[in-house]
Amino acid sequence: QPKVSIIIATYNKPHLLAKRSVPSILRQRYSNFECIIVDDGSTDNTPEVMEELRKQDNRIKIFRFPQNKGAAAAFNYGIKQSTGEYIAFLDHDDEYSSDFLEKTIMKIINLPRNIGAVGCGVIQIDEKNGKRSYVVPPANTSFYLALADGWLFKREVFFQNNLFLDEELSACADTDLGLRFFEIYQIIVVAQPLLKKYIRSNIFDRDGLSTVSEKRLLEWKKFLAKNLSKFEAKGDKKELTFILRQAGRNFVLGGYKTEGL
Repeated sequence: QPKVSIIIATYNKPHLLAKRSVPSILRQRYSNFECIIVDDGSTDNTPEVMEELRKQDNRIKIFRFPQNKGAAAAFNYGIKQSTGEYIAFLDHDDEYSSDFLEKTIMKIINLPRNIGAVGCGVIQIDEKNGKRSYVVPPANTSFYLALADGWLFKREVFFQNNLFLDEELSACADTDLGLRFFEIYQIIVVAQPLLKKYIRSNIFDRDGLSTVSEKRLLEWKKFLAKNLSKFEAKGDKKELTFILRQAGRNFVLGGYKTEGL
């Protein structure tokens, strides 16, 4: 059984680590894994909760930043600490089905070199009303497909091609990773619901995107400066509209209505 490294970046959400993401990893039917938790400078009791989790299972490894650096930096650090032949990400508020590793590892071990990752179907759960929807990522190369949790990567993706997350684009690093990934690799998708992802359907919720920070807006400006020409060169109006809408929504919610529109 090849080893899988599952990386969780967390910040001030100890209850979600203890009740959702980590238990879903420990329930995996595929047992040869390590769980790497990187605390991005939490200011609450997250370190104590992480230590208790580590005591439960020796496959759990914990690391901590003294100050907040952003999720991209935390994930990159976890990748560099990993020892698995395959690497997966899991957000601290999401959870795998018990057969996530079993189903994705069976797919990826025999794939040709041009296939860099295996994805899965996602059950999206609205945290406010519990409403569920089912989404399957497109199996063809999708130019703007964000690569985050729900994907199992070959180790070479990061270490042979230097496809680490851009730490200057933490708010949209998964989309930036997807853009660079698809210049080299293709994907395969297991069309089964192997991930539960918790979302906010109301973007104007006071705990949601309406709290867009100056830092997040700066990251979006950098993302557009870096990648907008790629969308324009490809000439797909749907893709260009999608990414501009994403950026515009953040600017509007951050108080920059004119720039967002």
